[in-house]
Amino acid sequence: MKKSDVQVNLRLPIELKEKIHAIAKKNNRTLNNELNIRLVASFNAPTPSNQQQITHDLHEFFENYQKSNRLIDISNRLHLLVNEANYLHKMPLLNPSLLAYQLDFDTACNVEAWFDGRVEPKFDDLKQIAKIFGCSKDWLLFGLGRPFQAKKLPDFDSFDQLIEFIITPDDPYNTLTNIYLIRCDNLAGELGILKQYNDRTCQFFTTDIYLNENLTEKQAYKTAFFSLVIYVLTHADAMPNCFGYVLDGELFMRLLEGKEHPLKVINKAEHGEYGEWCFDLFDISFGHNKKNWVNWADFYEKNLTFIKNTPYLNEIYTRLLNQQHPIFQSNFPFFDIE
Repeated sequence: MKKSDVQVNLRLPIELKEKIHAIAKKNNRTLNNELNIRLVASFNAPTPSNQQQITHDLHEFFENYQKSNRLIDISNRLHLLVNEANYLHKMPLLNPSLLAYQLDFDTACNVEAWFDGRVEPKFDDLKQIAKIFGCSKDWLLFGLGRPFQAKKLPDFDSFDQLIEFIITPDDPYNTLTNIYLIRCDNLAGELGILKQYNDRTCQFFTTDIYLNENLTEKQAYKTAFFSLVIYVLTHADAMPNCFGYVLDGELFMRLLEGKEHPLKVINKAEHGEYGEWCFDLFDISFGHNKKNWVNWADFYEKNLTFIKNTPYLNEIYTRLLNQQHPIFQSNFPFFDIE
């Protein structure tokens, strides 16, 4: 026995002594060692003084070892959406508390737990968040596709149906504020369309339309057909704001990839590649005064010639120039030329 140890004489009931002795033998300890170990352990039991630390340790354990991959994935997606939204110009910075307020929650605790990866949001909550940020529901709910997945512009044989699609908000939105017509600044001159519903939400569409002077017959028809739609967008009253952009290949590819918020990409080009090419595709003199691409004049001339040599397109073109198409009288629904 150490000099610092204190000897204590205990009187134990015979039954208790036999139980302790049996456990000590099983643990390969002396009776005295077993009693010492159990006595020390009794003072480590939860008490008001150490309860908080024990709770913290247990919480840390579950945080480190019990968090599911889905919770982590959803947390990462939510952080990505907030970061992308906070790149947008003239918009207040978002955080979990503001998002909780937009979701009409009484407190921000649950939303903060979503961002921390501690609690899984309900599917309905995730759908509402997808609407707020304008991202893909499939990506946010299931990790499928890209956050801002591009869609393909449908094919329309009807001129009026194509106009109606372009100027109509897409589900789940009921407003359309801006339309961006975006030409990739390469030889092919691919055209993309961005429909903006509010300050944070939009949808990018790819097309089979090319703005260049060397087109096949089929490409020339589609491009000429759509150039008439552009004329309506930029000349008729009661249309959403329409803007023309010429983006370099790198920025255009970022729109196609759908990993970033399209309005963020547009903002990067706003002061450099913004142009007004879409305001009058049929007036060469107008084009000389605006920012355009190489060989734009050849495209203008060939496109107009194709329209005038195609009876159906020329009929629409003539009526548009004379403002005889019903859209100029806001006569909805539209009707097609027979």
